[in-house]
Amino acid sequence: MIAIFVTTVLNFIFFLIFYNFFSTHIGLIDKPNERKIHKGLVPLTGGLIIFSSLIVSNFYIQIPSEIITIFMLSIPILIIGLIDDLFEVHYLYRIIVQLLVILLLIGFNIYVVDLGKLINDDNFLLGAFSIPLTFLAVIGLTNSFNFIDGLDGLCSGLSIISISSILVYTLIFSGFNIYTDFLIVLIISISLFFIFNLGFLKGYKIFLGDSGSTIIGFILSCLLILFTMPSIRLFPPILVIWFVAIPIFDLVNVVLDRIINKTNPFLPDRNHIHHILIRMNFNKYSILIFIFGSQIILSIIGGLIYYFIGNKFSIIIYLFCFFIYKFIINKINAKQLI
Repeated sequence: MIAIFVTTVLNFIFFLIFYNFFSTHIGLIDKPNERKIHKGLVPLTGGLIIFSSLIVSNFYIQIPSEIITIFMLSIPILIIGLIDDLFEVHYLYRIIVQLLVILLLIGFNIYVVDLGKLINDDNFLLGAFSIPLTFLAVIGLTNSFNFIDGLDGLCSGLSIISISSILVYTLIFSGFNIYTDFLIVLIISISLFFIFNLGFLKGYKIFLGDSGSTIIGFILSCLLILFTMPSIRLFPPILVIWFVAIPIFDLVNVVLDRIINKTNPFLPDRNHIHHILIRMNFNKYSILIFIFGSQIILSIIGGLIYYFIGNKFSIIIYLFCFFIYKFIINKINAKQLI
């Protein structure tokens, strides 16, 4: 374990120095504007660094073939994200690339098969709904992490919590297996980015960029599907929605509001949860603690519901939590408009 940690740290630092050197030469730099709250020029290299670290990890840990497949399918997501970071690509091009990649993902037999034991002791098979739900799940989660990437440490911190939830529940239900080392490397890599993203080391601040936030969302969505497929099933499928509750709540709430207000649901605005809390004059660290704490609590609640109540009421309680979330956000928004 120590060897994995040290090697991952060294890999990360190497790619950090390498990509940051070239970022200034090719213009892979984030500049402040009316929607951004940071100051100065910051390299958009987080996605490249994390992805490269994961690829190199194949030389010192055993990465299952299914994960390698996910890596390869992530490359178009990374590339279109980099192009967007450099030139601001129209959102339709990003969506088209994501749809094509999801189609390839399904072609490699990685898709949502069932929802677990919802009604009785038999798995609730989705049948013809498997493919549409896979498209919805992957494209939704990929973009939810992109949408919520508006505050230092928020996207990466939430992904760390989600992946840690996967690891913890995997150990509870399946114990150590061929996937746990990869999950540990993934957590270490994103945690290192988290440290640099928050600017704890002066002069080395970095951002994920669209390439980083979308590739994290894509890889995470693929892992959640892969690990709950009947042939692997590391933990019950119903827990998936709890592991990523806050990004999903934020995405659905914002998209619904944009549709109600007859605005484009894909165009950016400042109505995400972190923007709302910023307008309430909370500082950055208070916002991170609040959102991270909420996600951790929801992940724990999901596990407790499964253990004590079972699958039947999990979705109902999840929807109830979302409506509470939306009610509170709407109330705050209404007060801020007065």
